[in-house]
Amino acid sequence: AATGRARPRVAIVPTASFPDGEDVFQRWAAMGVAHFAALGAEVEPVLIRDRAGAEDPGSAQALGEADLVYLSGGKNNAFMVLFASNSHASGSSLYALGSDTNTVTSSYIWGGFHGAYLNTGSDYNAIRLSTMIGNASGGLFSSVNSSNTVTQSYLWGGIRGAWLDTGANYSAISLSTMIGNGQYGLYTLAAVSNTVTQSYIWGGQDSVVLNTGSNYTAISLSTMIGNSLYGIYDIAADSNVVTQSYMQGSTRGAFLDTGADYNTISLSTMIGSAQYGLLVTAGATNTVTQSYM
Repeated sequence: AATGRARPRVAIVPTASFPDGEDVFQRWAAMGVAHFAALGAEVEPVLIRDRAGAEDPGSAQALGEADLVYLSGGKNNAFMVLFASNSHASGSSLYALGSDTNTVTSSYIWGGFHGAYLNTGSDYNAIRLSTMIGNASGGLFSSVNSSNTVTQSYLWGGIRGAWLDTGANYSAISLSTMIGNGQYGLYTLAAVSNTVTQSYIWGGQDSVVLNTGSNYTAISLSTMIGNSLYGIYDIAADSNVVTQSYMQGSTRGAFLDTGADYNTISLSTMIGSAQYGLLVTAGATNTVTQSYM
């Protein structure tokens, strides 16, 4: 929460890792402490192992005094109607590390840097009917994980609405709005086999950027608008498919740049207000069919 304190208080709760053994439990607590201490927070591990520990008055007091509660090593948690806020300039409101099969529903997640941050090994998580706002960076940042889903949600970032970084693979975003105020609505880098469908994507610069190694992405039934440059920009990303979608950019609707090979656009509209509907530069074996440019 926005408390006015220079150092926000973070409570690390590694309860979900306790069934894996005391060593694992202590390791998750230590990793959480190290991570948030490096960000400048005041950190306290709350070592709740079971229901009796959860009912301990000292544990309850520590959680009540925290600005952010971090469930370290968590699995199979469900959060509904959650309001989470972390005003720290480099903070994330929802942070998951090695945390699988969690669900967040009907929630509002606001962070000074990222709204939601799915870090290494956080797989098969689902966020739906929620708002994610990252004031300085991204509404959603995801890295080195697999098979996460976002649906019927609003993602806003000061720079990027949604950011799928290296190794964020096999994830799906549907029925959602992604807005990147400064740069991109959706940005991917070396993220493979992700899907976007029935979504609205707006970027202050480009709507969608598929950067180096972002291969086998599928975008369908979506609207992509780049305010100052491109509807979709693909550089060195291969075998991506866009279908039944609308792409509009101030200069180019779609731009397949160097090394963008084996991509397919079908049944779509590409409009470049000032220059080209579609521009291909040093890209090979791309296909466009049944489309308007």
